[in-house]
Amino acid sequence: KLTCERRPGSKGHEEVDAKIFAEWGIDFVKEDSCYSSTIHKVAFREYARMRDALNRTGRPILFSLCGWREWYAEPGGSLGNMWRVTP
Repeated sequence: KLTCERRPGSKGHEEVDAKIFAEWGIDFVKEDSCYSSTIHKVAFREYARMRDALNRTGRPILFSLCGWREWYAEPGGSLGNMWRVTP
């Protein structure tokens, strides 16, 4: 999938990208929901894939998510280390 800027993103490549981020010494990853599903459970699983991939690297990487929808507010703490939503 694409980033908000219509560039290639990590969706479908979470494991590979997380490993590369850890190898590079990255300590902060922000993921937006510009092209995520509008189906709540699907969108939450999409964020969880990157969260889990980052956690599996063994490197402490802060995972920030930007949901753009208020329904991300409640599960935000279970999906990332920090999160932002807008009404």
